[in-house]
Amino acid sequence: MAAPLGSPVTDADITAEKLPITAISFARLEDKELLLAGEGCKLKVFDVSKHLCIETKRALPPSCRIHGIRHCRKVDRLLVAAFGQQKLHILQFSRDHKLSEASCLFSFEDWILELQWLSEDSVVAMVMAHNYVLLWNWLDGSLINRVPSAVSCILYSARIYGNTIENMVVASGTVFNQVLLWRLLGNKEKDCVRVNTTLKGHEGVIFGVRFSECLSKVCSVSDDRTVRVWALPEDWTGELYCLHNLSSLVTRPEFGIPSC
Repeated sequence: MAAPLGSPVTDADITAEKLPITAISFARLEDKELLLAGEGCKLKVFDVSKHLCIETKRALPPSCRIHGIRHCRKVDRLLVAAFGQQKLHILQFSRDHKLSEASCLFSFEDWILELQWLSEDSVVAMVMAHNYVLLWNWLDGSLINRVPSAVSCILYSARIYGNTIENMVVASGTVFNQVLLWRLLGNKEKDCVRVNTTLKGHEGVIFGVRFSECLSKVCSVSDDRTVRVWALPEDWTGELYCLHNLSSLVTRPEFGIPSC
């Protein structure tokens, strides 16, 4: 399913070339506010208070761009998952401001659209471009489970809510202008998981989806230049309705705090 690619990633190929920032994530390690940024294949770490780049390392092959960064905070370090296209690399950022490899470089048969750290640190969940979830042990590079949705389609974006298999909810943004919501342990249809509900109303592919902190709302943005905020009932029954519909070109939504 996945295997190490070539020699270990080093800093040798890092150049001064400036590339677009394609992914960011804010993090905290001890008392330091950090900004993690993907610039091409490189992962950069910035000290927010000093407006200074304090570490750079190539995380993916030169032909790949980092499209997602997800971190998991430990007492004395950050675990950082950098992914783009079909590649995933786990790195760690230590209190002495050094980035180092925590895993080999993994390659999958499908594009990775979303990744979530689970409460069991050695496992991550990934939503792939053909609308299925992989549960992956990154310490030994083994596949734990493959969970497909009953709706087989191409995705443009995805988001995961929850850090356990029991409470995990997936939002799949399709190329058919819809957002599919389904639970990883939802009702089965043969070997697939049924979609709980479908958000309809967009007239373009779904660029991004986000859940509110308490799972009461879902925000979606689309190629139709609209941002929609949906009310999500606790039991997921009845008709879901759009709370807000804003006309603007947005590619990534985020809920503020509080967002419930």
